[in-house]
Amino acid sequence: MRNDSYSSISGEFVGRTGALRRIGIRAMSAFFVLIIATALVPQTAQATDSVSRPFGFTRIALNPGDSRACSTLFDPLNDASIQATLGQQLTASYTADTADRVLKWDPHTQTYVAALRYPSDSQSSLWIAGDGSSQDSSMTILPGDGFFIENRQEYSQTVFLSGLIPLAGAMDVAIHPGLNLFAYPFPAPIGLNHTALASAGAKANKRASSADQITDPDDGQMSWLKSHRKNPGTWMTGRKAKSSETLMPGAAHWYMSLGNNAFQWSPTRPYEAPFASNSSLVIDSVTIDDNNGATLGVSVERPGAELEIYYQDLARGGLFNPRSWKIAELNIALESGTPLQWTDVGSENRPPVADVITRLYLVAMSDVDSDGDGLPDGRETFIHNTSPSSEDTDADSMPDGWEIENQLNPLLADGGSDLDGDGVTNADEYLAGTDPNLSDAPPSEPPPSEPPPSEPPPSEPPPSEPPPSEPPPSEPPPSEKLKGIRIDPGYFYGGSYSGQSTDAIAALMVDLALEWGANTIYFRAVSPYYGAFWNQPVTPDLYSEGGHGVNNIFPLVIQKAHAAGVTIIAYVEPNRMKSVWDANPDWREKDIQGNDYRPDSYPLSVFHPDYLAWTTSFVNELLDMGADGVDIAECDYVVWGDAATYDAAANARYFAEYPAGSLGDANWVALRKQVLTEWYEHIGTVTHAREREFHVTYTWVSHADGSLYNHADISQGTGFSFDDLLALPIASRPDVIVAELMWQQAAARHGEALFDAEWTESASKQFTTFVAGRAEAIVHVEVSPFIGAAGTIAPMPDEIETSVALALQHSDGADIYDMDQANNLLYDFNGSVDTWAAIAISNAFNATYP
Repeated sequence: MRNDSYSSISGEFVGRTGALRRIGIRAMSAFFVLIIATALVPQTAQATDSVSRPFGFTRIALNPGDSRACSTLFDPLNDASIQATLGQQLTASYTADTADRVLKWDPHTQTYVAALRYPSDSQSSLWIAGDGSSQDSSMTILPGDGFFIENRQEYSQTVFLSGLIPLAGAMDVAIHPGLNLFAYPFPAPIGLNHTALASAGAKANKRASSADQITDPDDGQMSWLKSHRKNPGTWMTGRKAKSSETLMPGAAHWYMSLGNNAFQWSPTRPYEAPFASNSSLVIDSVTIDDNNGATLGVSVERPGAELEIYYQDLARGGLFNPRSWKIAELNIALESGTPLQWTDVGSENRPPVADVITRLYLVAMSDVDSDGDGLPDGRETFIHNTSPSSEDTDADSMPDGWEIENQLNPLLADGGSDLDGDGVTNADEYLAGTDPNLSDAPPSEPPPSEPPPSEPPPSEPPPSEPPPSEPPPSEPPPSEKLKGIRIDPGYFYGGSYSGQSTDAIAALMVDLALEWGANTIYFRAVSPYYGAFWNQPVTPDLYSEGGHGVNNIFPLVIQKAHAAGVTIIAYVEPNRMKSVWDANPDWREKDIQGNDYRPDSYPLSVFHPDYLAWTTSFVNELLDMGADGVDIAECDYVVWGDAATYDAAANARYFAEYPAGSLGDANWVALRKQVLTEWYEHIGTVTHAREREFHVTYTWVSHADGSLYNHADISQGTGFSFDDLLALPIASRPDVIVAELMWQQAAARHGEALFDAEWTESASKQFTTFVAGRAEAIVHVEVSPFIGAAGTIAPMPDEIETSVALALQHSDGADIYDMDQANNLLYDFNGSVDTWAAIAISNAFNATYP
């Protein structure tokens, strides 16, 4: 939980919101780089020739006079020439100054190469070279190429780029000395600091002017590669600001290479590819326009085949997921030898072509059912994620097709359950041919009445002495302290997790929590940037994360945790959500000039009533999935001080209460604290109405002398008030309050003279004394290293065990960040390499503390 900021109170560098956004290390020598999405192959996945290779298009809207930096998401359908890629799109002219054009940058000559739209009926000469020669353009457009499309007309136009989803395991992008225009070659977003450009050959330096630079043509934001002693480099936007730039699918970036030699960046495919290279289904033509939709031409080798078509839509920045398709049309019967011509004009549930950014298609045979369970192979693999080679994927004695037809889950072994509560199990309903959704069991007959006895039975003689009395019940054992482990599923890609299915990863998470002695899992249910870790959220403007998210890891972990008796709390940061920030500009926090405040963190204003309603929907959806509660983690106004928020809703609330006031004054500071507390109060009310637990997590900063900041100083600087939350009515007050008290964070800031693992004892005592029983007081500790003015402080095994043990002894429990680090960080101790954090946590959690 890490988000350092400058304190206007102390004038020192303060770890204001902890380190749930962590700096991780591998083998104590290199900073961990997150891979946002790695190819996962579910156990049910089978490459099949009964489906086509996925195909799609991206729609680009160009305003009059637009010059748009673009790239393509697709391999070419036929060839990569601009003649085939753009064809008759855009506006042709015999005059070079009025013809629409495409520009590519030639890194060898350091000049643009142009292709002009030419008025010709010949497919081979729709585009000519822009050098005045009138020769056919030889320009090609491939994934990884950056280019500009120029609408040189006084009216809007639409361009479609289409083709096949790239399935290569890796794709090469060449970077030459000087200026380059390049793109990430896969249909997925990737953070600049998550790329391997730094290790592929990019030049790093301590000064921005001497380092390689990447610039976003849309907003002019420049990132430069800063050198580090222990890693290839970090992309920065300023001297101390780490770049949050993302290479978005369909976009292009400028790259200034200051090295003397060209190098090759070879990013690997960020999604699996369960598609046969020699499929008997081939999409061989496409015609797309706004008005008439998209028409696909499909060739089929097998005569008389029946087909069905799937689709998925990607929002801007979306990640292609080969397991997340929806049905467009089923059971399309073909005449023998006749290719399919199918036009997508939208439907009640499928937006028309004119309303989407990117749409992808998959064509499958609907008459191929290898396991005979009533579901075609394509639908099993790509719609339901069941096994096409097993009629009963979850081995619960009910075929997959019957479960789907009767609204049961073919991936959940629920044969012994009773969906309709009629006393007959689901599996027995299948055997009997009855409906598991309809109570149809016959009413039970009452037992026959017994005839009265002819004569009364002889009375029992009284006992000679009373039976011995039962011993009084013993006192109930004291409730177990909370022993929590934080899990961010965004880190469970690649490395030791490579090749494991989402279900296997979910099982591993719960198994490790049990092995280490944890009784509570804090699960990061939503990444503020990449989306929700469950499929198809219903909360507006919330999207699924493209890997484990669309594979439903959050509900899977809930199910497995509950089966193991482990409490699961969804930890979230609902006032920082990129997709919501993008979709609702009037909900954004603003600075005093009225500009978006900290757009790199996409903060949302708790003053806005519509955002409050959104929060209600969001919390209810988390609880609908079965979470035992929610933890609102590190939510305030982003940076210590009075820089935010001055959005319209906040200003209106302020002037309604203080008509003669001045923004930023003492009343403004007090109101800001009040409204943030009201927001927490609302979430607590919603959560408790569902009879679930309400947790709140926040950093408690320390002074150089080892004492904790006064709670009033924290609320003055951030708007977050520990005291006001604990003074709320019981119906909305947090059940659990978690204070982040990381000794290594304080040591990195102030030095190690007063701050070591033993400091956890005094800090825990100060915190629990303050809470005074108004909620459960939980101490959050970490295995993470911290960097500050005093250097880098990385805790060793004995220090981790000490801090966890002291937190447990002197508070109501301990919460640890995080599972991935504990499972993977290695420590060489006396010649043996151990997963040191896991051992330390297990030793502390599995001991007994009063």
